[in-house]
Amino acid sequence: MSDNSPSQLLSDTAFVTHVFRMSLFFFIAGFVARLMQRKLGTGGFWRNRALRIGVPLLAGWVILYPAIQYIWIAGITKSFGGTLPPMPEMPKVAGAFPLTHLWFLYQLLLTYAAALSVRALVNRFDRAEGQKLRGGVDRLLSFSLRVPIAMFFLGVPMAVALMTLPNWFYWTGIPTPDQTLIPQLPATIAFGMAFVVGWLVQRSRDALALIERRWALHLSTGVVASAWLLGVVHATPMAQPGLLKGVYAYVFGVALWGWVFGLTGLALRYLSDYNVGLPRKSGRCLSYAAIAAAACFSNCTGLRYPSDECRREGL
Repeated sequence: MSDNSPSQLLSDTAFVTHVFRMSLFFFIAGFVARLMQRKLGTGGFWRNRALRIGVPLLAGWVILYPAIQYIWIAGITKSFGGTLPPMPEMPKVAGAFPLTHLWFLYQLLLTYAAALSVRALVNRFDRAEGQKLRGGVDRLLSFSLRVPIAMFFLGVPMAVALMTLPNWFYWTGIPTPDQTLIPQLPATIAFGMAFVVGWLVQRSRDALALIERRWALHLSTGVVASAWLLGVVHATPMAQPGLLKGVYAYVFGVALWGWVFGLTGLALRYLSDYNVGLPRKSGRCLSYAAIAAAACFSNCTGLRYPSDECRREGL
């Protein structure tokens, strides 16, 4: 089925936002996850996430899945003159389950579990004074943002994950893992990395300041890289084995991180004083949360807090 009123501009805009929006969501989710875990403890964190993520996932699926099925069947029936044609047999997928549009909540719960498991291991083995492992990671993050090479470095694992796809339509970007309960490699790498970087940024003393300082470079890189991606999509919709596929996959990763860091820095630089009539510190924290949520569009369910001011305010 196709839209009766197609728009190339809207189509291209949708593609560009699709490059970064869910990674931005998981970046914010990682930032606030560490903040919450330190405040509530591991048990309190899981109780909170079960209520805020698990319950909406279960309750939402019960409502959303039947509604989607009804709409699809009604649309197909109308397209075939009022008679529902025989449905083709769907390919068998391990762990098949129709997560529908709520897949990102399931992916987030899996990411929480993985992140807290890794955190427990690191806490157990990195006990030396000064926490050399964690300190080294913090310094590497700050260095990569200061130079800045973070968006180019983070594009490499993203490219490797996308290169594993045997049949990849460039337009889809990171394939949505909405048909199975088994984690899919490209989505796990892309969104897991975004979550981890958000977590590490919350750990860092200077990462947010560096992201703010480099917002223009990051954002312009994201825009230029996205323009090149669009040109490839228009010329060659289906990926073919070879150099172009590898280059496209890497540029996709660079564009993704250019947008994530660029939009975050832009908000920090120009929108941090918006206070909607609240005291300045509280208003600043509220503005960050609102900006982050808006940037992730309607899919964003996490908030991020950029400074010690917000923590002291209890927001």
